[in-house]
Amino acid sequence: MSEGDQPMTARQSAGPAPAEPAVGCRLAAGRVSDYIAWAQVFRTLIPTPRGAARIDLAQAVLGSGSATTGEAVDYLLGRFLRMPVSSDTRDALVALLDDELGTSDLVRARTYLEDPLRMVTHLIMSTPEYQVN
Repeated sequence: MSEGDQPMTARQSAGPAPAEPAVGCRLAAGRVSDYIAWAQVFRTLIPTPRGAARIDLAQAVLGSGSATTGEAVDYLLGRFLRMPVSSDTRDALVALLDDELGTSDLVRARTYLEDPLRMVTHLIMSTPEYQVN
């Protein structure tokens, strides 16, 4: 090595620098690594089973002595709310329950009462009065 020569670095001895990858390739590589990371996390997490609340609304409503849809809505409103709703809201809930059941007689509809009661309960929980509780 002469006086003006400097030792070659590892980068210089490897040859010319490789071309920078195109933007699309960098984005695709990022997406792939994101997916791999997501898949690894998903494999390690224990999924939380989701299901309906384990409450028998039909039994609760029929056990309260309710015989009509109006009485059922009144029971649910009293059960889930501390403050009264407007008469328009109550009437809309009764009309929905009537439409879903096809009758206003709860005893006739006892075999398929649970899902419509859950719909009404969901709407009750969506009211501002429930949110205030």
